[in-house]
Amino acid sequence: MNIVLDTNIFRNDLFLRSQDFKVLKDYLKRTDSKFVFPQIIFEELKGVYRRTINENLMNIEKHRSELNKNLNREYIIRPDLDVENEISDFIDFINKELDIDESNIISYRNDYLPEIIKRAINREKPFKDGDVGFRDAVIWLTILDHCKGNHEKQVIFISNNPKDFGDDKNSSELHKSLKKECDELGIKVNYFKSLKDFIERHSSKMDYINDDWLDKKLFEDNLSERICNEVENLKKHRITSWYKNKTSNESTEFFKVINSFIYELYDLFFYEMANGKIIIKCKVRAELEVEFEFYDYPHNHDNYIYGFDRYRNARTEIKYIECEVFLSIICQNEKIEEIEISDIVF
Repeated sequence: MNIVLDTNIFRNDLFLRSQDFKVLKDYLKRTDSKFVFPQIIFEELKGVYRRTINENLMNIEKHRSELNKNLNREYIIRPDLDVENEISDFIDFINKELDIDESNIISYRNDYLPEIIKRAINREKPFKDGDVGFRDAVIWLTILDHCKGNHEKQVIFISNNPKDFGDDKNSSELHKSLKKECDELGIKVNYFKSLKDFIERHSSKMDYINDDWLDKKLFEDNLSERICNEVENLKKHRITSWYKNKTSNESTEFFKVINSFIYELYDLFFYEMANGKIIIKCKVRAELEVEFEFYDYPHNHDNYIYGFDRYRNARTEIKYIECEVFLSIICQNEKIEEIEISDIVF
């Protein structure tokens, strides 16, 4: 069965490095399926990458200028980057990784416009309550055309856009009006709101993998220490934002994760790869012990007028933070080969 990926599936993983993409490509290999792209999604993907590169270049230029100004010399030179060449290389990478050629790109038809206008006026899905939804309507009509034209009469559609495509009561299912439309056409669109959702619903069970076995393996692999390092190295903005929102103190932006205490493991599911390896997806709840540094000011407000900053002192305090950790684990022969922390939510 062919798979359509919406642009939002790529946004946080443009170079397909996550285990989720590995599982997805393995599924295609097992089932002799392929990726297909509505033309609008393929063009939109180029736009996303262009904006990402340009935003990064703007940030580099800002910090480069500030550093050079403070050093009074050009210590860091402006990056010599051809954005259009980078976009071309990126698309070549996507084509190679996902085995895309012209036959995988589904063109949209010029005669879609009257149907799109009708849906907008009548506020029919995937339009929202208003006129927002043009690109979603083009994607949906393109998918319908593809389904009607292939022998299976169905497709897998993965889009992190459940408000437009998902059902009101169960966002993991296709909206009832869109499903009715498919039924009338004699086709089927199998909707998933994320790669995780797709993998979970195609997972299998392994007898030896249970909470106790995995809990022991994660302890042996020093997961608590890994969580601490992940927060300190990759989630700095999130943790400092949490502190600013939860306290009235002025943070110095310095903090140290002292420890993490794992107290619950849940939502286990597994996917057996063609090479015999097992991908384990699960979540853990943990409590972080974090030392935050903040500024302490004297109560004499007259000091503020004459240079308040000179009188402030840096102090520290300990906070305990509940968090949810999303894990992707590669296992073979009852041994853990790799652990990937895909996200931490505070």
